Amino acid sequence: MSGLSSTFRSEAHRTLDAIGADAWVLPTGAPGPFTTLSTIPATALNDIARRPGVVRADAMIIVHQVVRADAVRDVNLIGFTGGGLGAPPVTEGRNVARAGEAVVGSTLKTGLGTTIRVGARVFSVVGIAKGMSFNGGLPNV
Repeated sequence: MSGLSSTFRSEAHRTLDAIGADAWVLPTGAPGPFTTLSTIPATALNDIARRPGVVRADAMIIVHQVVRADAVRDVNLIGFTGGGLGAPPVTEGRNVARAGEAVVGSTLKTGLGTTIRVGARVFSVVGIAKGMSFNGGLPNV
């Protein structure tokens, strides 16, 4: 159990580092950034950005989702504002430049140019990010 617990902790820290942030901001009572969908009003971003020591505050959404590529896979879907915090460290290809593009964690085992489907939306894989996963190894998209 301690190994599993350690893995969850290291994945959370690795993901935080990869998105370029120092900390998660969550609403009071939220169990954590990955365990449930916890929302903060967009208007709170201005308040957070004005706090001492904060250099940048950007909105993100992180949800568990199913992706259809070569097979159906569970993934962690991370949505972020272009040019903001959340862009993954691409190790192959490039980062997202426009709508309809995606960077996937290498554990998804899909290649550049592959088409993936999230619900009714189709994305072209333009980048691969090595080691990007959390929740016990689920790949990030």
